[in-house]
Order: sequence, then C-alpha cells, then structure tokens
Amino acid sequence: MSDRQQAIYIGTMGWTYKDWLGSFYPHDADSKDYLGYYAQVFDSLEIDSTFYHIPRPEVVTTWHSKTPDDFRFTAKLPKVITHDRGLVDVDDILTPFLSSMALLGVKIACYRM
Repeated sequence: MSDRQQAIYIGTMGWTYKDWLGSFYPHDADSKDYLGYYAQVFDSLEIDSTFYHIPRPEVVTTWHSKTPDDFRFTAKLPKVITHDRGLVDVDDILTPFLSSMALLGVKIACYRM
C-alpha cells in the first residue's frame, strides 16, 4: 500500500446484542463465542462498553485472542473523561484505560471521543 492509500475496515458498534442471535449468530451460539463469529464477517469493531467502564485486562486479552491478526478495534473513551470531566484532570482514569487498551497491541486502530 502506498503512502496515499489507506486500508478501510468495516464493522459495527458492539457485538453482544442478544437480538442478533438467530439472525446474525447461529441460534445455538453461546455469547462467549459472539466475537469469534463476528470477526469471521467483519474486520473491525467499535467497543461501546469502554464508554461506561474500563475493561479488565483479562477481558481485553480475550478480545485480542478471539480476533485475527488483521482485525482492528476502536475504543470509546470513558464517559467520565469525555463528558463528566470534559477532558480536564483525567490522568487518573486515562492512564489505566490506555494501559488496558494497550493489550490489544496493533489491533487498536484508534480511540473515539
């Protein structure tokens, strides 16, 4: 790919929707397998849950392990940073958030406010 070309990734916001069971996920799919199914169809995902809380490291490493190497994530910044504190004095929240998201390695495409 040249410097002027960029990859385009296609995905949705979230993947844990119960109403996708039977229409997108197999009828008998277990929710712990949703991300693996999702990653067979899409190559990116916006993580909506990070807006509400910082995921535990073991959760993030599971996301990493259930997706292919060329998969990309976009993580919403936590609401406390963007809305509650208005991006001011947020190091105490931003640092653990970035540490957790760093576990995705090159799979983290960007952060969304």
